Amino acid sequence: MNQELFKITPSLLPKRKVRGLGRYYRQLMSKAENFSIIAEPDHWFNYWHSHIDQNGSSNKSWKNRRKHIQALFAMFHRIVHETNLLEIPFQIWLCLYEKNGYDDAVYLHTPNPHSEFPCRYIDTEWGIENIESAFKELIAPYDIRAGLSYDNEVKQKVYTIYSPSLGKKLESV
Repeated sequence: MNQELFKITPSLLPKRKVRGLGRYYRQLMSKAENFSIIAEPDHWFNYWHSHIDQNGSSNKSWKNRRKHIQALFAMFHRIVHETNLLEIPFQIWLCLYEKNGYDDAVYLHTPNPHSEFPCRYIDTEWGIENIESAFKELIAPYDIRAGLSYDNEVKQKVYTIYSPSLGKKLESV
């Protein structure tokens, strides 16, 4: 992963050694690897998503951000495993925000009564090679597509990552 892609804004608190980080990251990875969406054949998901960083700690340093991104990809793989139970088409992707790891999330979307399916990322520039090469190991064994868009609400770049071999594509046809 390339830390120049993301802008880390350390907190203004005095620097001090934080105890228990090893335990925190073991628990975070365990939570991601054992995550369950309870996918059953008749379930549907309307832009369901989950944020791995619940307290903003991924913004403190690049090392923290990288560990949270790794856990998010572990959750992605876990959800991919569970989508085998779904008997309907689906889309799964990750969004990584340039400045705020708190907003990073994994998404699952299926046909549902509340929104359009498949979801299409129209204002996204696809084929961002530096993102694709930076994260291809984390999404393996699947192929990777990465897109770049701008979120006007939070005023920052958003990298969208998915695999065309998993579910329906996010790109406009």
